Amino acid sequence: MNNVKNDFLQSIVCTAVFAAVFGIVVACGRGNLNMLTRNTTGNTTKSIRLVNHLTPNMVVVPNNLNPSQPFMASFFQASPQPSQIQQSFEGQSYQAGENPVGPNSGITVNQTNLTTGFIPLCVPGESFMQGASGTQLPCQNVFAQIGGGPTLFYPGSPAPSTLTNPGTPVYFDGTLTTLIVTGRTTNGSLIRCSDITTTVQVHDQDLVQPYFVIDNNSVILGIGTTQLPFTCNLNIPAGDQAGFLFVQWAKI
Repeated sequence: MNNVKNDFLQSIVCTAVFAAVFGIVVACGRGNLNMLTRNTTGNTTKSIRLVNHLTPNMVVVPNNLNPSQPFMASFFQASPQPSQIQQSFEGQSYQAGENPVGPNSGITVNQTNLTTGFIPLCVPGESFMQGASGTQLPCQNVFAQIGGGPTLFYPGSPAPSTLTNPGTPVYFDGTLTTLIVTGRTTNGSLIRCSDITTTVQVHDQDLVQPYFVIDNNSVILGIGTTQLPFTCNLNIPAGDQAGFLFVQWAKI
């Protein structure tokens, strides 16, 4: 008799709990209860979708889910990974945008007239260099390699100064992408190039530095002494040279 009574009470309690939960679901859905759908075609079972009416989020249940598996418990056990911070970066050549370029303006990316070397394009927070001629920005100098080191000697130059660890740091790990360069030549012609297909994995606090390559009129990105595989060749007319440049890239 006691067992029958206990089963009866348990049945009542379960019914009451189900009714309460069902009432809450209907109330939250404003009467539009369309939270569980299951479509079958023949013997093929489609995905079961749980939709929250108040927020447009959807949970897809695999079609091979075992009915005995603790499905809802898996949501509480999972810990979502934080999304990476997306960033955009910009650099520019020395005196870029300060005055109009032209044959007599004296504004040029390569102020040294060297025929080879790498010129850093200035990025925010770049350190000044202390040389024999005083304080200078890195983008006023030419280097034999990327990643710093002493400036190149050329006729009439002061004693070389040294650059160490140039670049702007990335925040959290991510992927570098979308290198775009725009500018004008010393004669005023519009120049530009882009690489929107290359992607490179980077890590938190990596220092990314853009450079203008004198040898082939291109712009590259580097981390330390490692050149990244971006390709951006400027369309500078023959007999002309880069007057000023703006470079942009992104981390996703």
